[in-house]
Amino acid sequence: MRIAIYGLGYVGLTGAICLASEGHDIVGVDVSEDKVRQIASGASPIREPGLDAMLAEALAKGRIRCTTDPVEPARTSDMAIVCVGTPSAPDGSHNMRDIAEVTRQIANGVRDTGRKGTFTVVYRSTIRPGTVDGLILPIFKSALGAAHGVIEVVYNPEFLREASAVKDFFNPPKVVVGTADAKPSARVAEMNRNLDAPTFTVGYREAEFTKFVDNSFHALKVAHANEIGRVCVRLGIDAKVVHEIFVSDTKLNISPYYLRPGGPFGGSCLPRTCARSSTSPTTSARTPMSSTR
Repeated sequence: MRIAIYGLGYVGLTGAICLASEGHDIVGVDVSEDKVRQIASGASPIREPGLDAMLAEALAKGRIRCTTDPVEPARTSDMAIVCVGTPSAPDGSHNMRDIAEVTRQIANGVRDTGRKGTFTVVYRSTIRPGTVDGLILPIFKSALGAAHGVIEVVYNPEFLREASAVKDFFNPPKVVVGTADAKPSARVAEMNRNLDAPTFTVGYREAEFTKFVDNSFHALKVAHANEIGRVCVRLGIDAKVVHEIFVSDTKLNISPYYLRPGGPFGGSCLPRTCARSSTSPTTSARTPMSSTR
């Protein structure tokens, strides 16, 4: 497929180069002329194992090019993937300016082309639930009028980690595809044909919120691990040994248990742990690791 990638940051550039390695024709779009020139010269602006060699191969095969023109790729591509930033404000809100602007640019390109066939626009940026319905779709409808039906909007969140992004791209923990009717997208399925991972095709809001659920849980795990580590140091406990024991339990600790929304928790250990942890640092260091009921 001919795929345009809007935003050549960590997610966008990794995706562009990985898709090019699978034989797709990629055009990367970014507002930074310096970044476009750097990529065209074969130098990746981000440091990721294996990415430089993959970029060199893609350039040699003519599978990737870059531009600062956002309109032309929307006229000639089969699919656009939006990976622009949505930076957080101090109050936790997200800045949707770049999402809105890129959406307008894509809409203008489609309108000027007068294309008849479906154009799939995939959003991978982190966006709050309701963004597709409340922001993205209205922009396409306003710009294209009755012709907005040529646009297929998909939300397909990414789950990449720095330093293992290439590996994560080809071996994701899961694939989440949000569509208007919660039915599969043929073009997204074609793009992901080589991925072997559980796939969930859902509505827009479920897909949007999944990214927030993952991010918040990862933050919870980091905070929990660091707090346990600090308590271990204070009490002279080997945190590595405690960690090894804790993660070995894949039946309760590292599992779906205690994570399903529903009725209140019924049992003695967790309420007792929570009550004690607010008053006794020593108790809080011991009970979270031993409470598995």
